[in-house]
Amino acid sequence: MLAMSSSMAQLRGRFYDFKPAGFRPDARSNNPDWQGCKLAVTYHPAFLLRDPRQKGEAWKDLQMVMKELGMKAPKQTT
Repeated sequence: MLAMSSSMAQLRGRFYDFKPAGFRPDARSNNPDWQGCKLAVTYHPAFLLRDPRQKGEAWKDLQMVMKELGMKAPKQTT
């Protein structure tokens, strides 16, 4: 989606401006002023099932998105 060859570990932890290649507002959105959106990179759920050690990193990604949306993350239970 980002057309980058960096690893997941390198892409995680920040937001990227995303607008699909060849985007035409009339074809993708009812709003002709839509300029794209923010995209956060995280691990696929199937990967987390194969490597549960990465769940903490995925949780950090989700907390970053929640903060951006003005939401409070619930306390993580052990």
